[in-house]
Amino acid sequence: MEPSKQLSIVIPTYNRAEFLDYSLEVHIPMVREYGIEISIFDNASTDNTYEVVSKWMEEYPYLSYHRSETNIGPDANFERALKYPDTEYIWLLGDTYHIENGSLADVLNIVTSNYKYDSILINVNHEINDIATKEYTDQNMLLKELLWLMTCMSTHIYSKELIKHAQFSRYYHSNFIQVGILLEFISNKEFRLYWNKDINTIRINEINNKKKDLWSENQYFEIWVKNRINFVFSLPVSYSLDSKINSILKDGKDKNDDSIVALLYLRMKKIITLKNVITYWEYFKFITKLHPLIVLCITLIPINLLKILYMFKKGINNESKN
Repeated sequence: MEPSKQLSIVIPTYNRAEFLDYSLEVHIPMVREYGIEISIFDNASTDNTYEVVSKWMEEYPYLSYHRSETNIGPDANFERALKYPDTEYIWLLGDTYHIENGSLADVLNIVTSNYKYDSILINVNHEINDIATKEYTDQNMLLKELLWLMTCMSTHIYSKELIKHAQFSRYYHSNFIQVGILLEFISNKEFRLYWNKDINTIRINEINNKKKDLWSENQYFEIWVKNRINFVFSLPVSYSLDSKINSILKDGKDKNDDSIVALLYLRMKKIITLKNVITYWEYFKFITKLHPLIVLCITLIPINLLKILYMFKKGINNESKN
């Protein structure tokens, strides 16, 4: 069988050999039927990533390995990964995610159809259920409705044309290069983006009851709060101020059933601290409906007591839904 000319998968990785091993174990049986190439881009890992990939290269001829001699940073690694394939579409897949059974066939039906899209977006963990499957041709509507989804790299399937003209360097060090190259490309032009909420989705890998490390308290606020908000406001002026503000508010406010429950959870995990509330005070109006003073009070509650309050509050919410 010749390799697919329609779709390829690229997986940037760094020091996650165990997760990558699981990923290849899951995906190689899926892609074998269609001759889809998987390309691994190793950012100078110091673990046994090479040995893991070498083992699977003996099993599948369309698995390739590309290693940087030095760590070039995640942005440059993403760029070289996405520029490598010569297929019509490129799926950017995280090394800690896997494609559910059936998803690949569904995606191939889309990419081999008569309709040509600049990009295709699929669901993650079935988390978005309130936005129907549809084509987007309005950049502001896309930004308002699906920014949160697009921050997950594994939801993106890019067209070759998009990657060919992507302005990668503009979004270096933004933490959201995977979103920036898409939103920049479709800015102020006609485009077609296909969103499908019903395709069997991608999920986060769990190995031996272990998932990828969560952000620390400093990373959460620096990346997800400060950098994400700054990224949105740095987008081209063709995006309306209203769509930029609403995309941030939707991510922070509407996504959670209850802001207090969400903040209690973050406090329990020691992500929200007094120091971070003070440091990022000006950003809190974008991530919660609550007044920052209430958030400040939450940081003063002992963690053990918070666990009790969180479970009590969550139980009340579940009962109200039923």
